[in-house]
Amino acid sequence: MTLDRPTLSYWLLYLLICSGIFFVELLPLQTQPGDWSRGDPLVPLTMAWMLRRPDYLPLSLAACMFFLGDLLLQRPPGLFAGLALMGCLFLRARGAELRRASRGVEFAFAAGAIIAIYVAYRLILFATFLPAPSLSAAASELVFTLLYYPIFIVLIGPALGLRHFGDPANEGAAR
Repeated sequence: MTLDRPTLSYWLLYLLICSGIFFVELLPLQTQPGDWSRGDPLVPLTMAWMLRRPDYLPLSLAACMFFLGDLLLQRPPGLFAGLALMGCLFLRARGAELRRASRGVEFAFAAGAIIAIYVAYRLILFATFLPAPSLSAAASELVFTLLYYPIFIVLIGPALGLRHFGDPANEGAAR
């Protein structure tokens, strides 16, 4: 892969968005632990980016951001990062089929991958006797994370030029 100016600018844009996500997640907006969570927008952002334009997001950059998220959010280092990366790899491997499919099928695959990540994370925490958030907090985090995916696809994706390869407006980029 050659490192040209548009590729580098997309890498920097991804880093900037991830930095903004981490900044908002670390803000002390609520000092008491609650029964709900805002979700993790980094997972659906990375999945949407890898499905829409995999040539503009290397796996190593996504892995570094997931691992940094584990460290900053005080999760077991590498556990959620590894699961999220496996989910992204699953979707990336099916990207060619999903680019030809409808957006509903794309969302169903992404939602299935996100659900698998969160269920596996919870099961591993349970099996290793690590402290886990309450079931209601974990469920709300899962729901909000699932809701981020269509938001990224509808609002942010076209603004960043991350259109679906099958879109008529993006036919030139697919060749």
